[in-house]
Amino acid sequence: MAAFGGITITVGLGSSVDGDLIAARWTTRATYTGGIPHATAPVGTKISFSGHDILRVADGRFVEYWTCTDILDGLAQLGAVSGPNGPARS
Repeated sequence: MAAFGGITITVGLGSSVDGDLIAARWTTRATYTGGIPHATAPVGTKISFSGHDILRVADGRFVEYWTCTDILDGLAQLGAVSGPNGPARS
């Protein structure tokens, strides 16, 4: 997250509880501040990507945490991997 400023995370769905599991879907929006290798997007580029988290609770504490983040979408927006900003540099 060091390569971004103005970070906001919005929960789009959730939290949903089923027994000892809690799930939520979220979207991160941020402004690129530089420093990602191979990125072709200029500093100041706004990006957004989504993910979801699942947590397991036992005895009132989080004991397991799984996350699935579509960071490839964010990297494509910065041109660091092939995507809408063109191919990544080799």
